Amino acid sequence: MHCPNCDTPIDSGRVLEILLERFAENGFNIRLNALVEFVKLCLDEYGEVGIDDVDSFCEFVEKRFGTKNVEMEHVEAYFNL
Repeated sequence: MHCPNCDTPIDSGRVLEILLERFAENGFNIRLNALVEFVKLCLDEYGEVGIDDVDSFCEFVEKRFGTKNVEMEHVEAYFNL
């Protein structure tokens, strides 16, 4: 995977680690399969994934489902699948 702006190689494992840290900072737990699907759908939908995407998603899950334990169904609902 390469940065779309500067073509620098990106360590995809490090990206997942950073996103997991952000979920934890927001007080959320997310299953690995849900995280991978979240990243995949963000890339498909927006062409990128970042901290702001995590924050918006966490807000959605907490408001709509009243939980901080993210499952695949929450990712599907967020992307209207």
